[in-house]
Amino acid sequence: MGKLDEAEIACRELISSSAAALGVGHVSVTEACTDLIELLRLQGNHEECLPFLWQTWRNWRGELGLSHDTTLNALWQLLSALKQAGRHFEGEELLREAWQDAFQQHGAADRKTLLCLSELSDLLLAIGRTSEAEALLRQGIADTRRVLGPTHPSHLSFLGRLGLLLLIVSSSSSSSSSS
Repeated sequence: MGKLDEAEIACRELISSSAAALGVGHVSVTEACTDLIELLRLQGNHEECLPFLWQTWRNWRGELGLSHDTTLNALWQLLSALKQAGRHFEGEELLREAWQDAFQQHGAADRKTLLCLSELSDLLLAIGRTSEAEALLRQGIADTRRVLGPTHPSHLSFLGRLGLLLLIVSSSSSSSSSS
């Protein structure tokens, strides 16, 4: 048995014992899950990370709130793993909720709100819902222009994303009409 295998056993025991003694939502359990996630990634066990990523996200959400940086980082990790597993669609509801919370807490042009909006548009594009992705990008453009101005990097980023989306849409419609 190698060191990584021993470390995995120890992490799993720590999670189990901590959850039994302190409750599943305790910060010690969350931190132990984070350690196990990194260990599983090192071993190439990405699919096995998903239950622990879900638990970590839920715990940070309950402890710190939905639009806290730590919670959002846990969400990005979960979304990345879902994408890697070909399960993009599972992240849509999570992103919509995070976007709405960030909007209510921080306003339309806050970096957290804009990041959630951008990630949601990327997810919608990835699952083929281009018209919804386009509408969100146009909303991001309007919000950033109004609040931050036309030369702000966030505004320019949304413009670039919209340009890319329109290029993808026009390329796919050109290739399908020529067939």
